[in-house]
Amino acid sequence: MSRKRSLLASQSARVLMTADNTFNLAINGRVAGSGSDFHNVFELDVTSLVKPGENVVRVDAENGGNAPNPAGLIGVLIVKFRDGRVLDVGRKSRTVPPALRR
Repeated sequence: MSRKRSLLASQSARVLMTADNTFNLAINGRVAGSGSDFHNVFELDVTSLVKPGENVVRVDAENGGNAPNPAGLIGVLIVKFRDGRVLDVGRKSRTVPPALRR
């Protein structure tokens, strides 16, 4: 389980995420979506789940298999503000590629 607290006031918000093997995402205690195929990136519109002020993002991920094996989780929350600014939460770099700024 991973939790991150952020201050947001947004026009739109979406999550791009995948995990080996599965993940469940919740924002502010409400289910946002899930995924179970690490070969695909899941895009989730979470605009209705974020609110002005503090937001809590929770991810539960599980690695499958009968023996120890590599696992991973990667995701980003991209928030577009009414003034045109774009913020991404969960990436090492804070620069959002132009293709994701829509």
